[in-house]
Amino acid sequence: MLLPLHQTRNGQIQHFADLQRQRIEQLRMEFCEEQSTLINEFETERSLICAQHSLEVCELQDIMYAMDQSFEDRDAEARGEFQNQKDELKNKVRVHVLLLCRPTGVKLVCMSVVSLTINNIWKKYMTKFHQSLCCLWPLLWNDVRFHIMARHMRY
Repeated sequence: MLLPLHQTRNGQIQHFADLQRQRIEQLRMEFCEEQSTLINEFETERSLICAQHSLEVCELQDIMYAMDQSFEDRDAEARGEFQNQKDELKNKVRVHVLLLCRPTGVKLVCMSVVSLTINNIWKKYMTKFHQSLCCLWPLLWNDVRFHIMARHMRY
């Protein structure tokens, strides 16, 4: 028995629509599977990157702490050296002043020499201080977090 043409077409259209629905449902399932796989991979990679970042931050903090300690040690050493030279110079001046205590002019000359010597020692100290800074600052300026900290410290 032959079906009328419009019933055959309706059946074919219905069959075609069912095939398309099945195909779309299969594609939707494949998409959901790939999406969940990508989400899992992303979360795994993200956790690894965060862990690595935390380790690097700790290492950089340790380096910054060590550099800060080194800088403070150098600064203390330079200040101590300056103070020692200053005290030594004062002792020498006292001896010279006691020996050359005759005319007032000699005392003034002696004191001006002492003043120049103290200034020279101060310049040496400041030179060493700036050399220490010159070694330390380029390393710190390369660190982005240092820029952020410096910006916050200004305000």
